[in-house]
Amino acid sequence: MLFRSEARGGGLALLPPGAVWVESRLLRPSESAYAVAQATCDLGAFVQLSGELDLSFDPSELTLTVRPQLALLPGNTLDLADRHSSAPGPDATLPLVTLGVQGRLERTPGTEDLSRELGVEAGAQSGPLTGAVGVSVRAQGQAAPQVEAQLGAVYQVSPRLTVTAQAYAQRVEGETRLNDQRISGVRINWGDARAYRLPLWTLALPLDAEVRLRVNGDDLPPVRVRAGQLILRNVGVNAPAGTLQAVIVDATGERTESRVYGPGDVLVTAHALAVQAEAGVKGRAGAATLNGVYGVTDRWSLSGEAQWQPGDWQGQLGARYADLSYSAGVNLAYRSARPQDTALTGDVTL
Repeated sequence: MLFRSEARGGGLALLPPGAVWVESRLLRPSESAYAVAQATCDLGAFVQLSGELDLSFDPSELTLTVRPQLALLPGNTLDLADRHSSAPGPDATLPLVTLGVQGRLERTPGTEDLSRELGVEAGAQSGPLTGAVGVSVRAQGQAAPQVEAQLGAVYQVSPRLTVTAQAYAQRVEGETRLNDQRISGVRINWGDARAYRLPLWTLALPLDAEVRLRVNGDDLPPVRVRAGQLILRNVGVNAPAGTLQAVIVDATGERTESRVYGPGDVLVTAHALAVQAEAGVKGRAGAATLNGVYGVTDRWSLSGEAQWQPGDWQGQLGARYADLSYSAGVNLAYRSARPQDTALTGDVTL
C-alpha cells in the first residue's frame, strides 16, 4: 500500500462495490480523517477510506495507491516571531567548517526515464568572514546533465553592514556561462538585519515531516510537524530581498522548497530601515538592483525597489499592512522599456 510514494507495507484491502476498506494500522494518527467508518471482524480492525481520496488499485502489482488530500489533514500553524537562527558554538572566533551532500533518484511514472540529482555544499567561517561553495548536477532520462555552481564570501563589517562577493554559474547543453537569473558580483546589506519578517508562508506537507528552514544561508532550529498545510507566520529574514528554503524530510526522503521574496513581501519593526544593493553581471550583461524597506509601525511598512540592465530599468513602490489575521498591500510598478505597462496592483492574504 502506497501513501504518496511511501510504502506502508503489506496489508489487507477489501474492495466491495463503491467502497475501499483497509487495515486501520496502515493509517497514521494525522490521517484519521481519511477514515469515514470503522469495523472489526475475524480478519482484524478495518477502516473505510473517504470517498474524497484519490485511490487507484493495480491488480497486477496488488498495490493500492492513496494520494494525500491536504484538506483532510490537520496541518499546523507556527508563529516564528521568537525563533532565531541556530546559535554559534561557545567561541565563534574558532574556524567552523561544514559539508553537506544530498541526492535523489526517481523514475518518471509510466516511463523508464530516471530523474537524477546530486548536490554538494561546503562552507567555512572564521570570525566575521564566511565562505561557501556549492555544486548541483541534474539529469532527466538521456538528456545531458545540467550543472550549477555558486561561490560566495561574506564579510560582516559591523552589526549593521555586511559585504558579499558572489558568483553563480551554470552549464547547459555543453555551454558554461554565468546564471542569467542571479547577479554575480557584489552585494551590500545595511540596516537593522533582524528587524523585518515575512508575514506568511504556506507549505504543503502530504506526510508528517521534519522541516528545517534556511533564510539566506542562516538555519533555524528544525521543527516536527503534522501532515497538511503548514502555515508559517512572521518568518524572520535578514535582508529586504532574498530566498527562503525549507528542507522537508518525511518517510519518502528529503526535498527542498524555495521562495524568493522582495521588499514588497516583508514587514519591518517600527522605525527600522534596511537597504540592499547588488551590482555585477547577470548572464552576459551588466545588472544592478537597489531595494529597501522601512517600518512605519509594527504593522505598516513601506518598500521600494529599482532594477537596471542595459537599455532598461524598472522600479516599484509599495505599502503593506499585516497582522495575525491577514496581510494586504498595494504596489505601483513602472518599467522604462514598456511605460504602457505601468500598473497599480493590490493583494490580500488571509
